[in-house]
Amino acid sequence: MSRTQEETEHHSVKFNWNVFPVTRLEESQMSTPLGCVYTPFNDSNVPPQTKGLPISCTTCQAFLNPFIKLDRKNGMWWCPFCQKRTYLPESINVPEIATSVEDWPIEMRETSTTIDYELPHDITENTTTASPLTYYFVIDRYQHSEEESLNKLLASIVSTIKNNIPLGSMIGIMTFNKSVQLHKISTKETVEISRDDIPNCDKYWKLFEKSVIEQLSNRLGLTNTSSELNSNNLLRNNYVIELSENNMDSIINYILNIKPTYTEKHKPSRSTGLAHYIYSIMFSQSRVKNFIGKVLFFTSGACTEFPGKIVDENSPIRSHKDIYDLEAPFFPEASKFYTVLSYIANGQSIAQSVEIVKSSSSKTTQYNIDQASPVWSVSLYAGSLDQVGAYEMKPLVANTMGSFFLTETLGSYQIKDMITRAIGLSHHKALLEVSTSIGLKTSKLIFNGGYALPSSYHKSSKYNHLYHIKIDDELGEFDSPHAKKAFTNRWKFNELKKDDTLSLFFKMESAKSTEDLSNGSITEIFIQFKLKSWDVVKNKWVTRVTTIRKPTTLSYVKTSTGKKNHQSMILKEQKFTLGFDQRVWTILLTRLLINKIDTNLGYSSFDELVDLIDSTIVKLLHYFGGISVANSHTQSSNPYYRLQTMYELNQKFKELPSLIYSLRKNSDLIKIFNSSPDETTYYHSWFLRMNMPLSIKVIEPVLINVADHITRLPLDSTCFDFAPADSFLILDTGFTLTLYYKCHNQNKLDLHPSDNDFMIENKDSKLPWNIIEQYISERQVVPKIVITQTNHSQARFLVSRLNPTTSDSTKENQPHLDNNKAGFWSFWTSNNRKSSKLIPEDLSLKRYYDDLIEQVQKFKI
Repeated sequence: MSRTQEETEHHSVKFNWNVFPVTRLEESQMSTPLGCVYTPFNDSNVPPQTKGLPISCTTCQAFLNPFIKLDRKNGMWWCPFCQKRTYLPESINVPEIATSVEDWPIEMRETSTTIDYELPHDITENTTTASPLTYYFVIDRYQHSEEESLNKLLASIVSTIKNNIPLGSMIGIMTFNKSVQLHKISTKETVEISRDDIPNCDKYWKLFEKSVIEQLSNRLGLTNTSSELNSNNLLRNNYVIELSENNMDSIINYILNIKPTYTEKHKPSRSTGLAHYIYSIMFSQSRVKNFIGKVLFFTSGACTEFPGKIVDENSPIRSHKDIYDLEAPFFPEASKFYTVLSYIANGQSIAQSVEIVKSSSSKTTQYNIDQASPVWSVSLYAGSLDQVGAYEMKPLVANTMGSFFLTETLGSYQIKDMITRAIGLSHHKALLEVSTSIGLKTSKLIFNGGYALPSSYHKSSKYNHLYHIKIDDELGEFDSPHAKKAFTNRWKFNELKKDDTLSLFFKMESAKSTEDLSNGSITEIFIQFKLKSWDVVKNKWVTRVTTIRKPTTLSYVKTSTGKKNHQSMILKEQKFTLGFDQRVWTILLTRLLINKIDTNLGYSSFDELVDLIDSTIVKLLHYFGGISVANSHTQSSNPYYRLQTMYELNQKFKELPSLIYSLRKNSDLIKIFNSSPDETTYYHSWFLRMNMPLSIKVIEPVLINVADHITRLPLDSTCFDFAPADSFLILDTGFTLTLYYKCHNQNKLDLHPSDNDFMIENKDSKLPWNIIEQYISERQVVPKIVITQTNHSQARFLVSRLNPTTSDSTKENQPHLDNNKAGFWSFWTSNNRKSSKLIPEDLSLKRYYDDLIEQVQKFKI
């Protein structure tokens, strides 16, 4: 298979650089770490499948793959990962003469760079049979007297149970207000537990002491240790009920009859954390073998009671600054409490979970997890105009692979779609291991969640001597010193959906210079992703193996008499540049930035991000972009097209300035100083798992005009000139879809100043539904839809995202720049930042390009 063919084959793995560096200079010029986005269950291609067992190299445990070499004489295969030989099993029939690819064993075919192994039951031991999925709904009963949000929420839950949850699944209900109520649907009884039922616990870790756990377990009746489903403690005690056609109506009627607790308080006594704690202990102590659960947690306000308390009833809720300045008194305790619960939900023992959180030296990578342990994901639905504590609960939601959903009320029309997204088809109990060939180390995973396991080379492993050869444990420019690091090549995920996209980073063992390279240096690198997960459709374990081969720059260098050929060095530089993927690079840069500012102390160093973005892009374009001003360019009324022709860039870097311009002013990802911690958690958590197309849309929003035909418009104030009257401008930021109706006074829509959800719920015929449904269909995140028009108050959702044009920026509102300093980057030096009133959003794209060229040309190491 040619390298070009390989690149098109791997829809699931895309690198920022497709030719790997071999010298430290090349690594430095890349400006960001080598990395890839990995969407393991990308359904664009169905991989080959086999019911046989994977064949492993006896030296490094890499699986047989299309890149091995055969030693026919000795019946062995050469492993590209460790360069050692292993005997082929007798079951592998290698053809003497192959007339087609099908003649080869399926593992060795060039079409099997990704392959699924359906594992036989006899090798999966006690993890062979999983219990039916358990859907556990936890509902906040508080409601203001003038609202009907709870009834609307219950109707959405009932609709989901009726239409989307498979028969045979387990259903459970918990409600909470000042106390917690566990509902026994089949007997129509409730068990109520309050804070007073768990005495002598004033610190989070005391809740997990053995005596307290036993006391709560006894209270719940969970003392039987049987692991058989028919004696399932949850089922036996009626905390869950099996969904069937016979009991469907009774389950629905029970749920619809849950009554609200009316309150006029803004922050009533709410036991959010106690509810999380009780179901966590209940699931972990039920001892149901291979239990898999989905918790859907609905809340309309912040937790005001221990445990998990984030605010007093009469105090304002914390801000980013409060958390980082250590002025949020409840944050540390609450964050640690939810982190412990997240580790328990991943199958770790209660004692080890507490130890990892309490000790600064303990990490998840020190302790393995029994694959048969109960696991569950937690999705959070926050329906409130104020914060609910999503940031404190982030470890629980993210580490368990749940999702965040924010709305203004739990009665929103969006809730039904949000519930459907959370319960959609997933691959459960996924275990990922990444193997690399000689010369490459696994550095880190940046993703919304998951649980870092001990590496393949941990202390008790016979491969321990390879740890420092295979795992990069150094901190870089994009790492925060204030967060625990997990140096490993193995992670587990309670569930993964088809669009979940991980980002992995690697470190080459590079030489000091080209002169230090020898003829025996590495010309090819191999990476293998081994992902084992429980397939609920096939009802069996499946291991998906993806093997990647990438050239290094040395593969294009020819030597003669020990010297590097000059022409081949030029070819090497050309191939290195051509291997660049600007969209993947931008997505990975953004994830690195988010990872850098998200620390154990809260989000930090907002103001440093723009500086880091600017210095990174300048350095990259200095070495590779070839950026300059064209002597002649096409005149066009479209400013974006005009900019593309006005400036000359290497084609592989042509989109970068526009992408980075949008990124550095992005209010959802980077410019978050006006956002609450809950909003930042929502945007960042979703971005860290988004697929590539949606990630790019979030970084650089798309604006279209819907009239006789669909036209993409420039994202600046000139867009109104291009759009005809009585047509819709649609701005898609990934998280929000803004429908702006450009009209005259006599043709205006009948809109409320702020709340026009009724037009969405009723599918108003005046809206362009064919476009709306096309944009939001099967999107990972459920976008907020805003309807507005000319001179309407909600028009700010469009206008605030428009970039200024050159004419919008006058000399009067621009800062004074010292000519001895470099362009607009000098404005962001510490001395000027305090005194200037201008913010980066005031820079036009034209001015950004101009200053970018100046900075690139002036760049010095």
